[in-house]
Order: sequence, then C-alpha cells, then structure tokens
Amino acid sequence: MAMSVPGKSFKSTTYVIPKLFGAVEPQLWRSGTPTVESLPYLATLKLKTVLCLSLEVPTPAVRRFLEANGVSLRHLGLELWQPDLSWRPLSEPLLHEALSVVLQQASYPLLVYCITGTCLTGAVVGLIRKVQGWCFSA
Repeated sequence: MAMSVPGKSFKSTTYVIPKLFGAVEPQLWRSGTPTVESLPYLATLKLKTVLCLSLEVPTPAVRRFLEANGVSLRHLGLELWQPDLSWRPLSEPLLHEALSVVLQQASYPLLVYCITGTCLTGAVVGLIRKVQGWCFSA
C-alpha cells in the first residue's frame, strides 16, 4: 500500500524476518537459519559478516545473496567439525571462535545464527552477556 503526501511518495514494504530474529546489541543480531523470504529484510541491515554456527550449509540462494552483497560468511559449524564419535555441536572451540568473531568490531554489522536460532546461538549470546558482566541469577 502506498501512502500519499503532496509532493512525496512513500511505499509500504512488508518484510519477513528470520525465525527467532532479535537484536543482541547495536549492529549485532541473532536468528535461526535465514530463508529466501527473509533476504530482503537482511539486506536492510547492511551486514558485513554472517556467523553460521550450525554444521548445515546455507542454501545456494542465501550464499548467492551474501556474495552479491559483499557479506563475509564465517561457517564455524563446518570449519570446526571433527569426524569422530565424541564430536558435539556445542564445543569449546566453536564457542571460543564465535566469541572471537563477535568481539572483533571489524565484523560488524553482524548476524549470528544456527539452524534453530536457540541452542548454539543462545550459548554464544550467553557468553556475550557473561563478558558484559550480566547477572544471571536476577
């Protein structure tokens, strides 16, 4: 629906946000896996870095979007995967490297996501809050 004001033209746009999307800090967001439908919204964020914590590979459409917009993809879930039976998705190396990326101002604006937007992403956000000195017992 377009709004009409004399001498001005406005268009109303409806965006689809990624599942469990939220702001963590200015220029730092969290979510579940981005979908094709959420890419127009992500474009408005002018992301510099996307941090994927899951082992699953982003869809070809998401990868093309990131490349076309000059967004750096850090796929820690895949980079740090180890082919042994003791490997677990929530590993100390994954959390350490994720926190290292998040603490680098050069990574911002930054989106952190995992497939569900809860477990791995929540652990990283929890680490950020711990570094910030948040009280978890309150």
